[in-house]
Amino acid sequence: MRVNLLGPFEVHTGGSCVNAAPAAQKVRQTLALLALNANRVVRSEQLMEELWGDHPPVSAHTALQTYVYQIRKRFELGNPRSGGHARGTARPVLSTVDGGYHLALPAEHVDALRFEPLIARARREFRAGDVPRARDAVAAALTLWRDAALVDVRKGAVLEAEALRLDELHTSADNLRIEADLHLGRHHELLGELTSRAALEPTDEGVLRHLMTALYRTDRRSDALRVYQRARRRIAEEFGLDPSPELQALHTAILQSDESVLRP
Repeated sequence: MRVNLLGPFEVHTGGSCVNAAPAAQKVRQTLALLALNANRVVRSEQLMEELWGDHPPVSAHTALQTYVYQIRKRFELGNPRSGGHARGTARPVLSTVDGGYHLALPAEHVDALRFEPLIARARREFRAGDVPRARDAVAAALTLWRDAALVDVRKGAVLEAEALRLDELHTSADNLRIEADLHLGRHHELLGELTSRAALEPTDEGVLRHLMTALYRTDRRSDALRVYQRARRRIAEEFGLDPSPELQALHTAILQSDESVLRP
């Protein structure tokens, strides 16, 4: 059983390429939350908060049990009374435990649970100065994404928070990939992507810093300075603020033709 959450919700079993994700929305929410917390207990109260918010119906416990039963039956997940895999087998198991439910599923079978360790490893390698390996790790992590997290699942408060967290991690990972490419001298290859992103996100100072750096390193100093001037006006108009000290420092360095900007 493999569960993909970084994009449209997918469940694959037995090596099949057919998506077997449930169609019923509350069953989808239940399974998505269990998969995001694979190998951890998910409290019944947390599931009910996701499904019904602050106003669960009188029949909420019974309905939740029904959704769990449907998931067990559809994916042959068994029903032992304690967490973990069934003895002597590595097949997935959805267990009833005190206070909630426990989906025993290898972390590598859930794309979101593969993504986070890859990003953590990429950050460690980047900080240690091994930029090529960091770039490979972050690129592998980004290939897991197909769209926004849980894009086709109706989300309650719990899944909404998880989806936002994952999407923020995705943005952070993409910025790390760009940072690594700049360190590796790939500024020519980045120019088109960064120009498009700056047009879509004209006040994102991380994107603007990267674009200014790439332009300067490709002998387009005047274009880099124009990016800063546009950004300064836009930030002042929208927020009544000056650009950040980091962006101002990069602008000053480019004005002064500081050769350190040419190097990672």
